Amino acid sequence: MNTLNFNIIDSVSLGRSQKGQDSFIQYAYEMIGTTNKYYVEFGACDGYNMCNTAYLRESKGWSGLLLEGDPNVREDPSINLHNRWIDKDNICGIFEEFQVPKDLDFLCIDIDGMDFWITKAILEGGYRPRVVMVETNVRFDPYDSKTLKYNPQWVWDGGNWCGASPYAFKKMFNALGYEPTWVHIDDMIAIRKDILDDNQLQPLEWDTIYPHSLKEIYAGHISRDGKQTFELNEEEWMNI
Repeated sequence: MNTLNFNIIDSVSLGRSQKGQDSFIQYAYEMIGTTNKYYVEFGACDGYNMCNTAYLRESKGWSGLLLEGDPNVREDPSINLHNRWIDKDNICGIFEEFQVPKDLDFLCIDIDGMDFWITKAILEGGYRPRVVMVETNVRFDPYDSKTLKYNPQWVWDGGNWCGASPYAFKKMFNALGYEPTWVHIDDMIAIRKDILDDNQLQPLEWDTIYPHSLKEIYAGHISRDGKQTFELNEEEWMNI
């Protein structure tokens, strides 16, 4: 077995990613290869700025579906960008509407809220992306297992805690046949276990993948009412 070592990758934006995520995406596919080169990304902003799949589309010949829930973002059929409000009950129907292949190469999720529940709904709904990148909440310690309670109307206000802890995602991914392989700042990369086995790849240990919280990255997060939120609102969260 060879070690899948994301620790050797420099965080450099190859295209239009916000935090160099596309460097880690490229490394993943260098190690496991590609199949249909089909991606789905949401929220994808305008499909260009801060878009993690723009590099794949513009430089690597990929194509796919982009979804954005902000009604102020214009749809762009030229890049298959569509405006949709996503929840765990409609996401698989949206995938069917746009004929997303069940075994797409890449799924990227960053919606500042119900990311855990929607990722779970997709994987339980029969879609088996080879690689998933999803934003996590890295205010939590490595073995905290918490997620926001499901609320389809949730909108992040800029200050409150959102999403789910990395360990909550790890438990969910493991149960559904995926292995977390890295956390880059607050984005987790998970790869299907059968893909890792076929390529004789061994991920790093969890304590290396996510060794400690990164509370400091939220220091500048201010809610719309001008407040910083430092304490967890336990009523909105649940242990899993």
